[in-house]
Order: sequence, then structure tokens, then C-alpha cells
Amino acid sequence: MQADIPIALLLAGILSSSCLTTQPLDPAISYRERLWAEIGPLSLPFEELLWRDKPIGPETLRYLHTYGFEPVSGIPTQWKVSLGLLFDQDSQAREPYLVQPSSCTQPSHPSLPPLGVLVGLPTLHLDGERPRNHVRGTVFLVHGYLDHSGSWSPVIKKILSERFVVVALDLPGHGVSGGIRGDIEDFSQYGEAVRRVRDW
Repeated sequence: MQADIPIALLLAGILSSSCLTTQPLDPAISYRERLWAEIGPLSLPFEELLWRDKPIGPETLRYLHTYGFEPVSGIPTQWKVSLGLLFDQDSQAREPYLVQPSSCTQPSHPSLPPLGVLVGLPTLHLDGERPRNHVRGTVFLVHGYLDHSGSWSPVIKKILSERFVVVALDLPGHGVSGGIRGDIEDFSQYGEAVRRVRDW
């Protein structure tokens, strides 16, 4: 019986320490924070977001260039793409630079980190006027696990060329969105993220 006590204590120590382990360092967090500072919150309807004459920052341009969305000087395109962030209603989740470590106690309503959203709009009228009555609908794109919206760029551009608006979100812990990489408190967070982007 006495030999079982050290084993039980060892198992208890392993279980308790698994809730307190430090998360691995996210090598992209500094880039993501700089990008967040440039793209800002999605507080406007997508039409106003895309037609604002806001200068593109270097981190945003780097993202757009990597996935083939960057505007090319002097060459008109048939679409326009912008990035933005949706924030949770929870005040703690409004601070994009704080990443909360996971724990063994699951909250009843887990908050969402800042959600990165890529929005594309067809712009078939290239004479300086805003496009009117040419959009066929809106397509929502949701990537798979350990992926992000940028890798969908060929699909997004094809959909835009067919005159559909594109709204593509990065799930929590993926791409431009905040949160520990590939980690969530509950799978319902993915569904909640899609619902919040759809409502916006």
C-alpha cells in the first residue's frame, strides 16, 4: 500500500502541472500585433471599409503581397480586398495584445480573441464611381484546421471575378486572429466566430 502513495502523488503532480504548462512561443505574434495596429477594428459596413482612402501600412502590404492581393500601381483590378478585426463584447478580449493561457476550468461562455477578417468586393465599374447593383451575393469562406484565409487567395479571386462579395474569417488561433495557435477552449468557439462575422 505504501508503494502506491508515491505513484498516486506522481500522477496527481502530472495532472495538475498539465493545466499550468507554459504555451509554446508563437513566432508570428509580433508581426500579427503590428498588422492589428494597422488594419484596426471592423466598425464599418464592408462597403465603407473598402472604399475608405486609408493608406496601406507596411505589414498590411506584406500580407496582401504574400497572398497576391496587393494593389499594383497603374493596373486596375476588378476587385478590392481589405483586412480588419472583430472584437468580442467581453472587455478583456478587446485588448489584442493579451493572450490568455488555457486552463483546466472551462468557462460557461468562452470569450473570443480578436478575429481577423478578409473582405473582398467586386469593383467592375473602374471609372471612379462606386459600383452599384452588380453584386450577385455574398460568399462566406471558413478555412480548415491549421489553415487561414490567405491560402484561399486563388479561390477568393475567382469568386470575386464572378461578382460575389467575399467574407473570409480566420478562426480563433489561426491566421490573423488572436488566441493561442491551434488551441481553443471549446469547439463552440468556432461556430460563435462564424456567427459573429456573419452578423457583422
